[in-house]
Amino acid sequence: MPSSSAGAVPEHPFYAGPDHGPFVIGEGDAAILLVHGFPGTPKEFRPLAARLAAAGWVAHGVLLPGFGREIATLPQRRGQDWLRAAAREWRALQRRYPLTALLGYSFGATIATALAARWPPACLILIAPWWRFGVPGEFLLPLLRHFIPSFAPFRRADFRDPRLRAFFADVAPDLDLDDPAVQQGVREHLTIATPVLDEMRRLGRQSLRDLTRMHVPTLILQGRDDQTVPITATRRLLQWAAGPLHYRELPGDHHLVRLETPVGERLVEAILAELAAARARQLAGVQG
Repeated sequence: MPSSSAGAVPEHPFYAGPDHGPFVIGEGDAAILLVHGFPGTPKEFRPLAARLAAAGWVAHGVLLPGFGREIATLPQRRGQDWLRAAAREWRALQRRYPLTALLGYSFGATIATALAARWPPACLILIAPWWRFGVPGEFLLPLLRHFIPSFAPFRRADFRDPRLRAFFADVAPDLDLDDPAVQQGVREHLTIATPVLDEMRRLGRQSLRDLTRMHVPTLILQGRDDQTVPITATRRLLQWAAGPLHYRELPGDHHLVRLETPVGERLVEAILAELAAARARQLAGVQG
């Protein structure tokens, strides 16, 4: 999606706030890498990171290439760009800390799974793990990327929708969504490159293969009312996991990481319990 009139919308500074950048929160001898979703940023993890830090984990929020302030460059990015950037952060944590964990949210779960398969963590936590689009014609993306360069996800947007307004309030707070010219610009000029979707598809398929061959303690958390990653898709994903696996369904939608929701505390408790188990396993191994 590219970065107020209709013509100015593509150049508008999206994700300009400092909270969208990478972060390191906390101190201690254990670290966790947090991998954001699409088209998210580390900002979505900051409240959770504070809770993890309070529990003795150093939370590292990575910003993938082509996201955040670099969103205008996303059409030029490929899956290997995202994997290499996340791998650099992950390998650095593994060299520095004796205990490390991985957490991926939505599309970030595919990246976290790829890292876990190659450089195993003490535990892997996947929240609303995306692995496929689940729409007819998805298998045609390798062909469509050569003929349909992009599509406009907001072409039929309802600018009265509070969820849409909340999204733009986060990524472009000074964009006037009540201005008809701005609405036209959003509908016509904010696009997603088809090759980017195909790169996501490739990584999603790879995450299935990774799950079948790795034996990393894994916690999967899924919202029962999730419309972005349907619960049926996650239940199917479970069939591929070699384990050991813990799976929990929570009464929430796709935005489980937003701790202000009623289910936020239950999410935190589940994550902290999994991390405590990883620490206990490490301690038992050292003592043994």
